Amino acid sequence: MDTHTLELLQFGRVRSLVASYAASPLGREAALAIEPSTDPGEIRHRQALTTEMTDALAAGLSPPLAGLIDVRGAVRRAAIGATLDAEELADIASTLRIIADVDRWLSRIGDSFPRLGALKQEVGEFSGVANAIDGCLDARGIVLDTASRRLSEIRREIGVAEERIQETLRRMLRSPEIRRILRYPNFTVVGQHYVLPVARDHRGELKGSVHRTSASNETVYIEPQAVAEQSAQLSYLRSKETKEVRRILRWLSAQVGQVAEPLGTTLDVMAGLDLVLCRGRFSLDYRMTPPDLNTEGRILLRGARHPILEHLFREETKRLRAEAEAEARQASDADPADGEGGADGPGNGESDTGSGGFAVGFHQPPVGTIARPPESTGPVRGFHELPVGSRVPWVAPPEFRFDRDLFQPPVGRPADLGEAGSDETPSAGPTVTFRRLPEPEPFESEQELKGGLSGRPVEQRRRERGEAGGSGPAASTRTPGSEAEPSRSRPDIPTREVVPIDLHLGLQFNLLVITGPNTGGKTVALKTVGLLAVMAQCGMHIPAKQGSQVTVLDDVLADIGDEQSLEQSLSTFSSHIRRITEILRKATDRSLVLMDEVGAGTDPAEGAALGRAILDELDNTGCRAIVTTHIGDLKTYAFSNPRAENAAVEFDVETLQPRYRVHIGDIGASNALQIARRLSMPPHLVDRASWYLDRRRQSGEDTPEWEAVQRMRSEAEQARQEAMAQQAEAERTRAALAQKLADLQSQAERDARLADSRARLQPGDRVVVPRLGYDRPGRVVRIDPKKNKAVVAIGQMNWDVTIDELIPQVLKTPEAPTPHRGLSAAQQGGRSR
Repeated sequence: MDTHTLELLQFGRVRSLVASYAASPLGREAALAIEPSTDPGEIRHRQALTTEMTDALAAGLSPPLAGLIDVRGAVRRAAIGATLDAEELADIASTLRIIADVDRWLSRIGDSFPRLGALKQEVGEFSGVANAIDGCLDARGIVLDTASRRLSEIRREIGVAEERIQETLRRMLRSPEIRRILRYPNFTVVGQHYVLPVARDHRGELKGSVHRTSASNETVYIEPQAVAEQSAQLSYLRSKETKEVRRILRWLSAQVGQVAEPLGTTLDVMAGLDLVLCRGRFSLDYRMTPPDLNTEGRILLRGARHPILEHLFREETKRLRAEAEAEARQASDADPADGEGGADGPGNGESDTGSGGFAVGFHQPPVGTIARPPESTGPVRGFHELPVGSRVPWVAPPEFRFDRDLFQPPVGRPADLGEAGSDETPSAGPTVTFRRLPEPEPFESEQELKGGLSGRPVEQRRRERGEAGGSGPAASTRTPGSEAEPSRSRPDIPTREVVPIDLHLGLQFNLLVITGPNTGGKTVALKTVGLLAVMAQCGMHIPAKQGSQVTVLDDVLADIGDEQSLEQSLSTFSSHIRRITEILRKATDRSLVLMDEVGAGTDPAEGAALGRAILDELDNTGCRAIVTTHIGDLKTYAFSNPRAENAAVEFDVETLQPRYRVHIGDIGASNALQIARRLSMPPHLVDRASWYLDRRRQSGEDTPEWEAVQRMRSEAEQARQEAMAQQAEAERTRAALAQKLADLQSQAERDARLADSRARLQPGDRVVVPRLGYDRPGRVVRIDPKKNKAVVAIGQMNWDVTIDELIPQVLKTPEAPTPHRGLSAAQQGGRSR
């Protein structure tokens, strides 16, 4: 797919998110290199694997990939005859053991998850190589004495030689003359030589070879001449040991080289399985669902969420919680009185949260709740109304209780704690002062998402702060004994959520024109559709509701954001035209085109004409396209083209806050006059603008006739949405009933075959009695169909059983599964039952 579009959609961030769930370096590397496929069969296979993995993880059946090491480089070197070192061979042995565990795991889940189980066919058998390495090396990569008889004998001789040297040195250390010249009374090892630490002033009093001096030159390490001959013998033995170890490593490397090709294939399978594990974990963590794939160009997203934006909100919540906990600990450490509370309060070292240092009521609020400080006044803003990157300010209540038995510092907005008792008499007790701090700037990474989430204007934030607490810093004090008793629970840390959108394309129309004010979420809607389409073709589930549909695209082409190029001397308009020209050249009837602010950057009349021409060209191409615009003339394009439709992002005029929802069939208004009036523009200027607007409409330059058409199209779209939802529910019900009917028919066929086989049983036929164990087949001794009884010989005993218990061995039924490696007969029987 178009690499520039993947950069605009920030697909690299999604790759990194997926890679963070990897169990091994193999999976991480595969996740960072994942690419969307354009083959419908391959995409369906990837989606099916992801679905099976999510089901397996939900059932607690995670593949044992932890600890898997990327040894492909070492295996390739072994294949060309290189000798691997002991650490590399130990890593290979560890990897082979994990491969064996994964092989057994695939065998166990193969019946329930056939696509995952099919991966076992490409997993090789390397127990011989693993046993060879384990017999020669330990887990730390050290060659064992038992690796060869010759190595064992050499190391025994080395031990004897070292013991002789040490005994000689111990005998020397018992001499008063030797102890007098030493820095400390003991010997040590330098390299492979035993030496004595001699003081610098006495270095000439001990005959021997100097091997090292200390950094201060106060100590000289001398190998005594008395052990020189024995040291030479020890060096000779160690060289023999090195040669033998080298020979063993060469032999083990040759064993690895012989299986290099199948081992490389198996490691690729492990990387693929770990990638599927990444996709499964990502799906479960972000509450994703598998999309319904089609090749007819239908895109239907229900409750779609932008995964990167959701990740940013999660990280922000973690950061706020960490800051709140740090502030709570600092406040607790700053006031020693907190640790002197009564027996019933947290001062005794216990809290209702179960860990010391945390106040009562510290918990994460339910998803979607609105944060309201205790006993606060004024309007409460929902989290969807706050700018991206801003923190939720903690508004101090009118009076805040400070109690030595229960101190609850604010959570959320950092507060400066004044010195206790600075402005009060000793009898009044301590006083706590809260001062509001300035809000930080939005996250740069969130600003990259653009469109509708860039935050409120600075003037508006300042005005809101002034309304909440006046022009100066908001402050509130309270001393013990006052009348007000605020809640003892700490303010919760609110959790922001991505507002889901509903959008469809390729059903009744192929072109969607989204309009609405800035910061309303138009660009995020574009990126959400494009990113989810790419994710689906990578085999990932998408963050949307069940029943969402995604078509198989040959390319996703996007023109989003300001791509002004200083190096190429291109203006914003020129760069957009250049990109649009490239898009129109590449687009086909199986492409998805995303254009932001089409026709902008030039004269409105010319921009509208150019925008209409671009939409006509996209319509003639037959591709699926979503464009955003502020140009009024383009808002009516859908009225003259039955294959196009309007959409608008929701905006609350009263609160001047975007709601980030997309309404298909509506036309977004700029609401410039209402916004200007609420932003305290002089009333006479707004009135004059309204007079000019009314005059323009009366002159016929701007007729509102399209409003009636818009209303009818909006009502039709709402009815269409309800019909599609009912159709999707009916399709799911039909599929579930069809599957249940197929299962019942299959079970009935199996029961009929089993009954027929039982009716034809004769003495001497081999049968299995499940309650006596599947691994203990027997033979029919006699059979009485009238009494429905039979006698079966199993081992040395005869058993009286009913005919209904018998399973003829010539009949393969689900009741008689094949034994799995690693499971006993009792486990097999329990598993089947």
